[in-house]
Amino acid sequence: MGSIRPLIGSAGMLFATTVGAGIFALPYVVSRSGWLVGLFYLLFFGALIAFVHYLYLQVLMKLREPYHLLGLVKINYGRILSSVAFLAIMGGLFLTLTAYLILAERFLDLIVPGLGDALGLGAFWLFASVPILLGVRRLVIGEALGAALMIAIVGFVVFATQEPLRIFALPAADLKNVLVPFGVVLFALAGWPAIEPMVEYQKKIGPGFRPIPALAWGTAAVVLVYVLFTVGIFGSAATITEDAVSGLTGWPAFSLALIGALGIFAIWTSYVPIGIEIKNTLVDDLTLPKLFSSGLVLFGPPLLVYLGLNQFLQVVGLVGGVFLALQYLLIILVGRAMLSLGRAQKFFLDVLAAAFILAAVYEIYYFIVG
Repeated sequence: MGSIRPLIGSAGMLFATTVGAGIFALPYVVSRSGWLVGLFYLLFFGALIAFVHYLYLQVLMKLREPYHLLGLVKINYGRILSSVAFLAIMGGLFLTLTAYLILAERFLDLIVPGLGDALGLGAFWLFASVPILLGVRRLVIGEALGAALMIAIVGFVVFATQEPLRIFALPAADLKNVLVPFGVVLFALAGWPAIEPMVEYQKKIGPGFRPIPALAWGTAAVVLVYVLFTVGIFGSAATITEDAVSGLTGWPAFSLALIGALGIFAIWTSYVPIGIEIKNTLVDDLTLPKLFSSGLVLFGPPLLVYLGLNQFLQVVGLVGGVFLALQYLLIILVGRAMLSLGRAQKFFLDVLAAAFILAAVYEIYYFIVG
């Protein structure tokens, strides 16, 4: 039992950090690319991302003092690349808040049909802004609660599925849209911020920590939940929409309201900590005034929505395909600089880094052209 508890705890950290808003974009990109392509992306990139997580974990376990990714990039590559890292992380976080605002409006519409985009977005924004403005340090067990609420939503969707095999009515692959899922899948699978607390957890429990099983089981649980949700949406939704939930029009009003309430609280448990993290980073790292930093966090995401960045799939793809791809590229560069690697390992990391660069370039092109 002693060896199982650390495994469950570590895998649970990764699971709770990873499962989030990206799950709601998966059914739509699968409908565009084909069910086999979608499954391949989840399995293949799940394995690659687990490998990069292991690489980052090895780097952190090698250190005597705790460091964050920004600090490691600065130590190994200097100020210029650390500035790129800062922009990649901060830009990704700001756009993640933007995606949460768009999704929150969809959930509120399930509770109060016809509320309208502006009122729905404004209501959630007020609900989420108060803790950020008051300077709450951290939501207790926020990530775990958010993950539990997401699982509850998945459970409702799976339970409501009347045609579990409907997804196989799709083509297995649509070559025209084979690259569409990349950014969304990366957004859904990204969980590298969990690696730092996993290392701290390892220091507390001692030698009972087993990183490879923890990363494998945590990633596998995420992929399984995503597959179940996607299959459930195809079997229960009247139409497959970009955010999944707005296509559940055939459900009873009570069920829709319950899903909406669970979704709002699940998003809130992520929105508030991210907002606080951005504000603290702006104050601590850039020494910006607290009031100005709070204003950026509070008004930046709704301003982006107002300026036209109001399509959920577009924002999620941009975050995953560009900003998260850059973050994982930076982890690879740090691992390459700090770990003793053979030629074959370095070559594999170079190939992986090139893949993330190409993905970012494609997503930028897709954002501009498509």
